[in-house]
Amino acid sequence: MTFAVRTLTAGDAETLKELNALYGHAFEDPVAYGGNLPSQSYLAGLLAKDHFIAVVASIGDAIVGGLTAYVL
Repeated sequence: MTFAVRTLTAGDAETLKELNALYGHAFEDPVAYGGNLPSQSYLAGLLAKDHFIAVVASIGDAIVGGLTAYVL
């Protein structure tokens, strides 16, 4: 099985939403991770910040893992 890993950028707000949905499934709390998502522009702004990091692992078009972190 081959997967790709990449860091999200400001243009990847939809992918960040997909990652949140995956977190909801993994942690068995889809409402907390996908019930009231911020706007597309907010997510794009968050992804553009130097102190926020989001990384996804995918197989084809499917997000299968990820990591989000803040640099403190």
